[in-house]
Amino acid sequence: MPNQSNESRPFHKDLESILYAHVPLPMFTMDEEGALLNMNEGAMETLRVDWEQNQRSSVFQLFESECRESLYLALATVNKISQVEKVELIKRNGETFETFCLSLQLLPDKQVIAFIAPLIDKGMDPLTGVPIRQEVPRLMERTFQENQAETYVLFLINLDRFKLVNDSLGEGYGDQVLQTLVRRLLWQLPNQQWIARVSGDEFIACAAIKGELPKKETLATYISSIIQQPFQVDEVQFTMTASIGAAVYPMDGKSVEMIWNSLERALRHAKARGGNCVSWFCQELKDEWIHPFRLENDLRRAVENQELELYFQPIFETTTGEHCGEEVLVRWNHPALGVLGPNFFIPVAEEIGLIGVVGKWVLDEACKQKALLIEKEASSVPMSVNLSLRQFLQPDIVDMILDSLNKYGLDPSLLEVEVTERITIDMNRAMKVLQKLRAQGIRVSLDDFGTGYSSLQYISQLPIQKLKIDKSFIAEIGVNSQVEAIISMIIHLGHELDLTVVAEGVETEKQLSFLKEKKCDTVQGYYHAKPLTFSEFKKYLLS
Repeated sequence: MPNQSNESRPFHKDLESILYAHVPLPMFTMDEEGALLNMNEGAMETLRVDWEQNQRSSVFQLFESECRESLYLALATVNKISQVEKVELIKRNGETFETFCLSLQLLPDKQVIAFIAPLIDKGMDPLTGVPIRQEVPRLMERTFQENQAETYVLFLINLDRFKLVNDSLGEGYGDQVLQTLVRRLLWQLPNQQWIARVSGDEFIACAAIKGELPKKETLATYISSIIQQPFQVDEVQFTMTASIGAAVYPMDGKSVEMIWNSLERALRHAKARGGNCVSWFCQELKDEWIHPFRLENDLRRAVENQELELYFQPIFETTTGEHCGEEVLVRWNHPALGVLGPNFFIPVAEEIGLIGVVGKWVLDEACKQKALLIEKEASSVPMSVNLSLRQFLQPDIVDMILDSLNKYGLDPSLLEVEVTERITIDMNRAMKVLQKLRAQGIRVSLDDFGTGYSSLQYISQLPIQKLKIDKSFIAEIGVNSQVEAIISMIIHLGHELDLTVVAEGVETEKQLSFLKEKKCDTVQGYYHAKPLTFSEFKKYLLS
């Protein structure tokens, strides 16, 4: 007859495996002396410890000394009367969380203590398991006060194009991306103090700087590389980027409110630069946002000070790779904030009534530079210029365009204007302007198709010659079959309406091959050429 210990050992293993397999909450077990016996992944993430390095170590090493008395009391209680006790534990980074402590009789002569964290903590995000926005001030305060001689770097992280993941793949995929990202940040960010979720796709991370201050750039590199690691959800693999605002405590703010404001300003600057970058808070940003009208005042002087500059991005035939056009892009060389894209300052120009001045400068300068290229026999293909909604709705917009063409002796067939689907907000006005442009021989392209407001009925009515597929769709080629189907549909629709179809943001061979297969007419993007200054573009053409 087998002895009792051998007979009961399978029961022990089965119960333990069932416990760890079917309890989805953070959990760890210890013996009556306080030695760790086991823990699941949830506990490792919550406590931020590596099980391999902590086997059989004392549970008391995982927590701050302030909570040891309550921990001892809970252990004594459950051992004595076998009831469940609630105990608040303080992790080494200062975060507190509640857990339930209970005694489990796994063997007749073997008893263990299990700690199971609750599923929802009022201060924790239930999806990712990190603190919520409301907890951030307390986390900052505690972190800054605990070691006042320490320097900390804080990163406000906003995922670029995250809405596209939710819209095209489903919110379940988006949730898994957020969970994976948080796990990576918790495990991989050096000197990490804490991570918190600020909003849907926005997080804040705090890390300590050890040694010299320049190491803050190293931490920023880590953050970017962590985010850009490929995400695998089911059979779908894709990459993400982020706009990141960064600030250093106490240099960029000696209070919670000041450091938070610094982070928000830096993040806004990162977004203005087009995303996929880290922007550090600086004195210029501080001055900018202390006086909110400064940007408006600077923009009023930008044309006079020759701070605006045109860039040219070539457009190519998809099948032959032949240069067949170029898009004119405007940038603002701000003396303090650096190079700003149109998404940042064009809305400001519209709001303060400067869009006419800025728009006229762009038209004049584009025609002037095109005339110089023709004179040098560098380019005789059409160029395209973007018109914002308010610029398009100006009563004299057609006369303004013709004036620029006549001033530099350009044939109207060399100009193509790009408008977005927003013009269909005033369909009657849009039709009149487009018909006048077409009557003059000026071509019209519908930009960012698929991201705006118009219906297919309106598209069929507009007197346009081109459809431009937005780069957010092109980025999903080879990643998302549903988006690929949408791209195919847009190309087919364009051809059925006798329109030329252009793909924006083409960056890879895979994207180009797909577009060739689907018979997209022309492409533009970094795969062939990035936007170039006028001098760079002239050299590019002449070479």
